[in-house]
Amino acid sequence: MRPAGFVLLVEHGQHIALLDDAAAGKLLKSLFRYAKDGSTSELPADAAVAFSFIKAFMDENAEKYAQTIEKRRAAGRLGGLATSSKMQQNPAFAESATAKPPKQKQRSKQKSKQNDILDNADKPRRPRFIAPDESDVLAFFAEQGSTNSEAASFYDYYTANGWTQGRGKPIKDWRAAARSWIRRAGQFTQRPSANSETSPLEIYRNL
Repeated sequence: MRPAGFVLLVEHGQHIALLDDAAAGKLLKSLFRYAKDGSTSELPADAAVAFSFIKAFMDENAEKYAQTIEKRRAAGRLGGLATSSKMQQNPAFAESATAKPPKQKQRSKQKSKQNDILDNADKPRRPRFIAPDESDVLAFFAEQGSTNSEAASFYDYYTANGWTQGRGKPIKDWRAAARSWIRRAGQFTQRPSANSETSPLEIYRNL
């Protein structure tokens, strides 16, 4: 295999400078033709002398180029044989060698994320919590057999807290919270026994 081009040194320019323009042009054309397919053409005597010097340099570079290509091919064959031998001796190495390149793994992860986004888009979203009106709370407490007083207490308490419970966790279902309030409402009205040291404030804090 011949190189795709050739190099001219500064010292070659000294030979070319001795030629007239016509001879120099013929010399350059001959050099390109020789670099392409190894063919030569008849040149004037002075141009032929310059051509012989440059041709020797080109042949030397072509030989070095061919040796370099052959060394790379041999190294590639040896590397392929070594890899094949490792794959036969070590199944784990074979599995890692045939694994997807990092870019393909990254693309697979991105595709998986896109699929998750599409799946989540198909799922119905949880409706946003809307705080009830006081009339709705009164009606619900009445349905549960509770009193308007308890309903008003419930409504005022959660309105003041921004309809959150526990450690500031937003309420998702105010009706469930209301049922829980009604079940615990008896603790407000229970009178502590004579032997009990629990104060009403402590009863409220335990709710």
